[in-house]
Amino acid sequence: MESLTKRILAIVLIAVIGVGIGLGAWFFLVAPPAVAYKTPGAPSGVASDHIIKIGIAGDTGEIT
Repeated sequence: MESLTKRILAIVLIAVIGVGIGLGAWFFLVAPPAVAYKTPGAPSGVASDHIIKIGIAGDTGEIT
């Protein structure tokens, strides 16, 4: 490979790793306080049993 191609691939790899680390840090450090929101985006008058929850972990607040 040419030197320029290797340099571009190295920059792209560093950018991908940086974004991955940044998203991981955001998820584990910033997102947990968002647990205080029970149903973000849902109208306040809607009961929680009428809200469709998408995910495989269920309600993580009940995991002990």
